[in-house]
Amino acid sequence: MVPAKLILQEAWATEANWDLPLPDELQSRFSAWYHGLSCISQLKFERRIGYGKRDSWSLHIFCDAIPTYYWTDATVALCWIQREDNWGVFVNNRVKEIRSLSKKEYWRHIPGKLNPADIASRGCTLQHLSQYGWWEGPEFFESLPGGVAEV
Repeated sequence: MVPAKLILQEAWATEANWDLPLPDELQSRFSAWYHGLSCISQLKFERRIGYGKRDSWSLHIFCDAIPTYYWTDATVALCWIQREDNWGVFVNNRVKEIRSLSKKEYWRHIPGKLNPADIASRGCTLQHLSQYGWWEGPEFFESLPGGVAEV
């Protein structure tokens, strides 16, 4: 959806008459995006479930559009959440809201390139999305001994 939103923003920025066709370059980009939607029926959302004997289990959630996050690629935000410093009114208010929804101890860092929540918001094609391994989570999950790796 990101590419379509960007095309729409550019169309608005041209301030062209709505009764006229889009400029050729925007028409071409929109057409390419639209035809790429034909791949959407091929997307499969499988969930990774690890089996094996464990003393405990943990659930890891990656998301891009809900108010509760457990992994983040923003090290500054992670620092704000985990430390008790006075960050100023604006930051303190946001941290207070986050802490009301989750415990600060449950927050972990994930490098941006491994963050599965980011791939769709970067404007990738459906074909890339279906080939990208983010459906199962980052590879380092395979090596977690049953708990969350401390960072």
